[in-house]
Amino acid sequence: EETESKDGMKYAKMIGSIVNLVRYTLNMKLDQENIHYSRFITHVKFFVERFYADKLLANQENELFEQIANLYPQAMDVAFKIKDYIKQVHGNVIPNDELTYLAVHIHRLISYQQLK
Repeated sequence: EETESKDGMKYAKMIGSIVNLVRYTLNMKLDQENIHYSRFITHVKFFVERFYADKLLANQENELFEQIANLYPQAMDVAFKIKDYIKQVHGNVIPNDELTYLAVHIHRLISYQQLK
């Protein structure tokens, strides 16, 4: 029971840090009612679970990574900031496949905010 609440706090802390990093880097108020925001949060939760379970996606989609980096440079830039943050705090390197998916979700957030 105690480890569960410790894990919960650990997860929540990392999720919060990632969301704050995105918010500050993009310098935008994230609309929490928005479907893209909910999907982003869901993705980040799963990412954090994979991170702590040591089951991060392996580097297999390099072509996709390159494409997303070219298509969404701003979103990929934010994904790299998340990568740097995790490297600094936890010492783990986030694989490119994970960065690709983070960037896609971040891009959707950016696109949605720009429509408003």
